[in-house]
Formats: sequence, structure tokens, C-alpha cells
Amino acid sequence: MRRVPTPLLAGLAAGSLCLLVTVPAHAGVGDDQVGGDAGDGQLTAVAVSLSGNGLGGGDGSGGSGGGVSVSVEVPSPCYWEVMEFATGEWAYQNWALEYDELDDPVGPGYDQTFVYPPLEEIEAHRDEPGHWAFGTLLNVDGDFDAAGECFDQLVAANGGAHTVWVAEGTTPPQPPPPPVPPEMLAEVAFEHLALPAPDTVRSPVADSYVNLPTWFWVAPGDGPRDGFVQLEVTATAGDNSATVVADPDRLSVRSSGGPSVGCTAEQARTSYASGTPESAGCSMTHPRSSARAPGLAYTVTATGAYVASWSGQEGGTPVAGGALGTVVSPATSIDLPVAEVQTVVVR
Repeated sequence: MRRVPTPLLAGLAAGSLCLLVTVPAHAGVGDDQVGGDAGDGQLTAVAVSLSGNGLGGGDGSGGSGGGVSVSVEVPSPCYWEVMEFATGEWAYQNWALEYDELDDPVGPGYDQTFVYPPLEEIEAHRDEPGHWAFGTLLNVDGDFDAAGECFDQLVAANGGAHTVWVAEGTTPPQPPPPPVPPEMLAEVAFEHLALPAPDTVRSPVADSYVNLPTWFWVAPGDGPRDGFVQLEVTATAGDNSATVVADPDRLSVRSSGGPSVGCTAEQARTSYASGTPESAGCSMTHPRSSARAPGLAYTVTATGAYVASWSGQEGGTPVAGGALGTVVSPATSIDLPVAEVQTVVVR
């Protein structure tokens, strides 16, 4: 990010001052902007609320789908910038002594008149340790609309003046919360998407047998995340939002005894019932018993794969979003004893 003064503090000796304008080298939103370096800009913390059944219990939701709030840092399109040269004495010499003549037009496109602090405030801070901070705008993609709106709020909270006194050892007031782009909200939602380990059950529930298909499925449960279902996380900040959707794709079941199987989401949700075709469910057949396996049982692990995508809203306007790829859940492990049927011949 580079700073372009337009112009840079022209005519300081005469008492005029121009707003500083910063231009980002790249206006896109990337991973480094979540708590990253904004160069000359100021990062402002913005609260983001999260909701949806894709939230896990580790983030405070308990899997219930709401009530979670996080904070992200976003470059503000305006902020107060402390100027080291602008001491109380400097302001007194350049502003107070010629206060009635301070009417220089400055700002984006020179369409604003710089508003100085009240004369009594300038005089009051003359001998105090500290500096004056000036309203600064961040030009995004050559468009000053967002910066102008932010700047109006900034100075309105300061009584209309374009400068604010910052006493030594203190910091300037925080700028108004900037909008969080839907792309960044999608990143936040995706980071908080918590895939549940599949609650896998099987039939037969006791020992299986060599060459007998063992049927696996994900228990439907009674919670909003149970049963290998579609998961969602929505991140909202102000008028902008993004929703990440994870659609169940495949259940992968692997046995330490050798066989493995990949099943569609529909197969993974189909429980065993007498007369149901084997092709309708997710089944696996072991060719050997587990008599020599540790604990006399094979370890079977199951993981669920989801296809993730996102869409959003920016100020009420839909944002198409796009694909986020395949994400895989933590694994569930179960012990599966596999016995061998013994045939007794009676003569």
C-alpha cells in the first residue's frame, strides 16, 4: 500500500492544510487482511456475528446454530492520523495567529473547506505535550464514496472539525466501523465451519462374519448437525453478509483388515432394513476373520466429505460467491470383530 499526497500539506507556513489521501496497491480482499498489515491505513476492529448449524460446540454455539460473535480487523477508509510536526505550539503559530483568514479549500477533489478546531482549543493546547491528528481518507479503487461517508461520520463525532488533539500517551478516537467485504466474511464463515465426525453405526451390531456384508450408515440423531446433512455458516457485519454451505458428498469407510468403500451421501443416510438391496446402502465385506488383529477386532474409520461454496449480500445486493472446494470431517473409529463361520459335518 503506498501513500500519495494530493497535495502534501501545501502552504503549512501560511496556515493551510490538505487532507492526506492513501491509495491501496491492491484493492482485493485477501487472507492477510484478517489481522494483517494495512500499510499506511488503520485497522479497525469490527464485530461479526455468526449463525448456522455448521458452527461447532468449540466456538461457544454448542452446535445450536447461533449466538457467536468474533472480531475482524479491516482497513478503515478514514481515520485520525497523528502528525509529529503538529505540536500545540506549531498549531498556535500557524493557525491561532491568523485564525480569521483560515478558509483554504482542501480535501478530495478540493470539494471541501477545511474546518479548523475552535480558536480557544488551539490556544488551550499550545503548551501541552501532544500532537494534532488530521482526518485521513483511504481511496479504494479510485472511488471516494466510502471514504467520504466515513469522513463525514468521523468529523461529525468531532464537532465538525477536521483535526483532533491527541494528548501525549493517548491515541486518537477510533473511526466508525468500516464495511466488511462479503469476501472477507466468507473467509470468516469458512474458518468457523466445523464438520462433525460422522456418528457411524453398523449392522450387524455384534460380530460380523467373513464374506458377510457389514452395513454402515450415519445415525440421523435429533440435532441440527446430525445425520450427514447440509451445513451452513452465515457471517454478518452491518449490511453485508456471506453464507458458506457445505453439501454432503461422500462417506469413506476404511478397515484395518483391508477393504474400503466410498458411498454417496444418500447411501450413507440409508439405514439397514430387511429386504433393502445392498446397493442402496453403504456396505463392506471382509475376506478374513479378525482373529489375529489386535484386540481380536478390526478398526474401521469413517470420514465425511462435503463440497463447500459461498454466496453473499453487499448492502442488499446479492453477491454470487463461488466454490470453496472439498472439505473432510474428522474421523470416527469403531471396533469390528469379524468371525469365521465353522461348519460341522455330522456323519
